Amino acid sequence: QLFNEGRKAVAFFNEKRNYPWMLKDPRLCITFRMWLPLLNFIPAILFTYRHPLDVALSMHKREFEKFRVERGLRMWYVYNRRAVEQSHDLCRVATSHHAIMTQPQQELSRIYSELRDICGVPVPRQLSSEDIADFIDIKLQHGRSTLKDDSCSKDLSILQPPESWPTNDENHIELYREVMRVYCALESGDALKSSFQWDSNIRDD
Repeated sequence: QLFNEGRKAVAFFNEKRNYPWMLKDPRLCITFRMWLPLLNFIPAILFTYRHPLDVALSMHKREFEKFRVERGLRMWYVYNRRAVEQSHDLCRVATSHHAIMTQPQQELSRIYSELRDICGVPVPRQLSSEDIADFIDIKLQHGRSTLKDDSCSKDLSILQPPESWPTNDENHIELYREVMRVYCALESGDALKSSFQWDSNIRDD
């Protein structure tokens, strides 16, 4: 029954006249492998990530949920880990909020080329500089301070949370260091390798 309902849900994506399509939903980081058998083809993955503290603080400021910053960091860790693990054997193009915000033309051109030339995705067109200028305005972006974060060039074993998350809790500090270790490994590409070690004790409880 579940798979029958699932096939109805993905019927649009299985229609060739609707190719190419793009689906963005954070829950796919967790559930993607359940949906994969219901698709008529193997999709390419555009994996993107953002600075963990930006994500956690944004979730903390939500009007209704107001997630604790600690939980936001844990969720960032779990969702990115699952996304990497579930897409490891697929054609995957990785990018980041930082890369797109700091060098939009270069990064979006790279994404376009890799999706088209490596993954075989018939991307409709390449964005012009005018398109990008209309769409991306760094002045309107949340978390602008983390675009200048140079933590990845420092000793992460002694890293302290920034002023935007004032905490002296040792568990918080340890979590922040591990989350930043993974973020920096995503930046270098090491976290996308099968040999990368994740901390299985970090969970979203």
